[in-house]
Amino acid sequence: GVCEGYATLYKVLCENMGLEAEIIPGTSKSHPAHIGKAPGASDHAWNAVKIAGEWKLVDATWGAGIVKGERPVFNFKFNDKYFLTEPDKFFLNHYPDDEKWLLAKHSKNEFAQLPLFYGNYFMGGYDFNLLPGTLPAKTSVLPFRIANLKPGDRVGYAFSRDKILKDAKPVVKNGLGEFEVGIGPESSGTLTIYINDKSVIAYRIVRM
Repeated sequence: GVCEGYATLYKVLCENMGLEAEIIPGTSKSHPAHIGKAPGASDHAWNAVKIAGEWKLVDATWGAGIVKGERPVFNFKFNDKYFLTEPDKFFLNHYPDDEKWLLAKHSKNEFAQLPLFYGNYFMGGYDFNLLPGTLPAKTSVLPFRIANLKPGDRVGYAFSRDKILKDAKPVVKNGLGEFEVGIGPESSGTLTIYINDKSVIAYRIVRM
């Protein structure tokens, strides 16, 4: 099944357990091409479940795994960070058609300007300093700060144009890693940050 099937099954299971639940249609941010675009595609569905009188957000589809490859194949990869997620975190890649289900104060413009947060970002419990999702292609140095790095974590970055993973060599102190990435006028495409060879966040580079 696709997201609608997952969300429907989750709702049925909740109701069979005596829990109130809703199916929430909305827009997802799941690909670098989505960076800079306002919500409105209504391409995804997830759930809200009421627990102890408080609504909580759940994405059973993304919590189950990911689809990879040119011929899309489902890969099981359980991610419990999409269950009962804090609204401010859930918002990073979900925008409901009915804004009451944000369960927080955010706007469509704010969502459009966000970078792309991959499932590994949530699974690893990382927290980045928030740079705009769309970066201008000009000579500049971008400062990155990552909270909750663990000893031995490898941090790297790659531009889609070069397709070369470079070692970021962050300076780490008390779990906070800091490093810089240079961008030039010739840059274009996507800048992706990796931790332990897994993509965690991506930015779109455009020529102004």
